[in-house]
Amino acid sequence: MKSFLIYLSITWMGLFSAFAQNRLEPGDIVVIGYTARDPDQFTLLALKDIDPGNIIYISDAGYDSTLRQFRPGEGYLSYTVPATGWNKGQTITYPSDPGFVRTGVQGFWGLSMVGDQLSIFQGSYASPEFLFLLHTGETDWQTRVLDNQTTSLPQGLIPNRTALHWRFTNGYFQCRPEWTSKEMFLEALSDSTRWVFSSQRLSTLHPSCQNTVLQLTRSPHTHFSSLENDSIERIQVVDEVGNVLCSASSIEEVWRYSYLFHKKYCIFIVYYRWGIQRFKIYTDS
Repeated sequence: MKSFLIYLSITWMGLFSAFAQNRLEPGDIVVIGYTARDPDQFTLLALKDIDPGNIIYISDAGYDSTLRQFRPGEGYLSYTVPATGWNKGQTITYPSDPGFVRTGVQGFWGLSMVGDQLSIFQGSYASPEFLFLLHTGETDWQTRVLDNQTTSLPQGLIPNRTALHWRFTNGYFQCRPEWTSKEMFLEALSDSTRWVFSSQRLSTLHPSCQNTVLQLTRSPHTHFSSLENDSIERIQVVDEVGNVLCSASSIEEVWRYSYLFHKKYCIFIVYYRWGIQRFKIYTDS
């Protein structure tokens, strides 16, 4: 009887562990800041809610798409999502936040000042399921990995969307204004003009980036005329990649900006006296 109860306990723990690992997609976690000058640092941002117990891996090794493996001689970090979860719009920073464990694989984990990688993945080091890749330095994407500064583009990642290549080895993303969808954020993230790069160590890696990725308040099929005009203090209109198109104090004032109606839709951030709401407004009908 005792051995049967132990078997049930082990089986239940295995089932719990399997359910705790919710499957993520490319772009659900992104790099928004990094520095390769000692001590190494980077900041990750979640673009979806991630359940407690999930394990995320971060490697500095180049990935060889021909051999389908990481280059030997480097290492990886594991991050276990705490009991409170990892909410969409929340950042974590290595090494200051708890939950990171460093592992060397015939070498050690550490970023090179002449170029390196931050590969974010689930699965395992031997069989990675890639979520995001930041490649830094002068070397472009390669089919074979020769040293610290080279990497292939892993299958499933898209250049300039879920795989970024920046020449500088220190940089951070400027997270303003607010974005209202994952795709909108990824498009802005791939725009180098929205980043601050440096050859020197950066004092901050994620200025004002917390909680800027928010869901739409209402249905994505809201029409311009359906906005409530009562209690509005201010309206900010942005395009699909977060560029501010105009600011106004009322619906009537927005009507004056005729160029808005040449777009299929815009994001309206409406500041009421009682709070803020965000709408995806179709302006072409």
